[in-house]
Amino acid sequence: MFIGQNSEIKDLENFLRQKKGAITVIYGRRRVGKNRLIRHCLGKKNPIFFEGIEGLKTKELLIIFKEQLVKQI
Repeated sequence: MFIGQNSEIKDLENFLRQKKGAITVIYGRRRVGKNRLIRHCLGKKNPIFFEGIEGLKTKELLIIFKEQLVKQI
C-alpha cells in the first residue's frame, strides 16, 4: 500500500504511457520506497536502473552509468 504517493504514481503512469524512449530521474531521501514505487508502476516491464553516487564528478558518474548500462542490456 502506498500512502500519500498518489500524485507520484499518476506521474509515473503518465510517463510510462509515452510512445517513445525516455529517461526519468527519481530522487528522494533514503528508505522512503522509491524502488518499490517504481517496481509497482512498472509491473512486468524491464527497466534499466542506475543509482547516482553522491560526491562524484559528472565525468565519473557518466563512466559508471555507461558500465551499468552495458551490464543491464
